[in-house]
Amino acid sequence: MKVTKAAIDRFEQALSLDKHRIPIELLWDAMAKALPEQIAGDSRQTLHALITGIELRGFSLPKTKKLFDHTAQPPLPKWVQQPEKANDDKILLLEPKTYLWARELTFLADGRRLPNYQQWQMLDNWLKSGGRNAPIVAVRERSFEIFNDEKLLDEFSKTQPFKQGRIELSVLRCVITPEPLAWEKGPSGSESKPCLVVENSATWRTLSLWNRDNGAYSSVVYGGGNKFSQTWQGLELIREIAPFDLILYFGDVDYDGLMIPFRAARNIHESLDVSLILDIELYEVLRCAVPKNRWCKNQQRTINDDLLNWLPAKLKDWLVEVISNHFRIPQEGLQRKHMVPFNKKGSGSNFK
Repeated sequence: MKVTKAAIDRFEQALSLDKHRIPIELLWDAMAKALPEQIAGDSRQTLHALITGIELRGFSLPKTKKLFDHTAQPPLPKWVQQPEKANDDKILLLEPKTYLWARELTFLADGRRLPNYQQWQMLDNWLKSGGRNAPIVAVRERSFEIFNDEKLLDEFSKTQPFKQGRIELSVLRCVITPEPLAWEKGPSGSESKPCLVVENSATWRTLSLWNRDNGAYSSVVYGGGNKFSQTWQGLELIREIAPFDLILYFGDVDYDGLMIPFRAARNIHESLDVSLILDIELYEVLRCAVPKNRWCKNQQRTINDDLLNWLPAKLKDWLVEVISNHFRIPQEGLQRKHMVPFNKKGSGSNFK
């Protein structure tokens, strides 16, 4: 397959200059940026052609077959290596020690080499043009404004100066926008009651509908499974609209289903100063709804001490019994009919 010189140019420009050896994952990313129309279809052949193109420009490929991915055709190298000359030529265009940097970027004069010099120069120009007084916006909006690429700042902010704390996104007057969480606000009378996060969509719907009539929670949030470990930051916006001072969680009774809230709990407490705990009442309802003869077989897992210490005492023995005996209980075992005892005048402590 042939690709145009312009396509190879765009591909090379999209490669991360922060890495001398570029892994295959970043090669795919570079192709997605340079040729977004090639994401589907003959994308593997296209990437192979692009790699061949930059190889002719001095990039090096692995010498042994085991360093190629042979799971499909054509084989692709697990990495490519930039030529030394490529970086040296770029650095000659800008001397970091003598360049007059914006005051926020003077630290760049300390180094002998300056990877990503083009991006630093674009940022420098933006700051000198009044950017330091710009209104705060989302990262991708600022990325497009400065670099004419809405995704570039996602990777650029992972370079060493950012990792070392020499510059922060606040200098660029932008903030990370967490992925929005689907949620439903509780009815009148549920104000300041706990927020409930539910792992899966079916159970989220069931408990959202139940909460409309019973107002046990100020909000019912769809956690989205493992994604919640990264998307929990969206709770801050929910709290502004439907205040809460406690987050309850409900999901599958298995190792992975418990690790999701466990991992998120520490980050949430540090960032939002709010505790996240398991919703004891909902797990007790699930326990009654699904007897032992309906537990589902599962792979063997061992609960580590940190997770064990985090589990509420009232549930700990039951949760350990299920998991240590290679079983699991899906949250979908709880249906609205099981919630009838807790309707409005129920006795559950969280449901009053």
